[in-house]
Amino acid sequence: MKALLKSMAEVQQGSDPDMPSDPVFKVKQVIAERDMVVIHTTLQSRSNKTMGFRQVHMFRFKGDKVIEYWDVTQDVPKKAKYPKNMF
Repeated sequence: MKALLKSMAEVQQGSDPDMPSDPVFKVKQVIAERDMVVIHTTLQSRSNKTMGFRQVHMFRFKGDKVIEYWDVTQDVPKKAKYPKNMF
């Protein structure tokens, strides 16, 4: 799990031209069932240059190898209808 989270954080660097090279990547939730792992994350700018992203990463494993990967990424709006924004 440690190696998986490290590689996810490294992949995020450079994913958006508005993000700095040192984004803040946080894991909010991890759900694992049989061969599937779902990780809910946030990715934000240290300088608050952007509001950042909320992401869901889905992995399917065979043994210790990732054999399928999907992700869903949503930009955080500057103004949201809800007081706590997206969290």
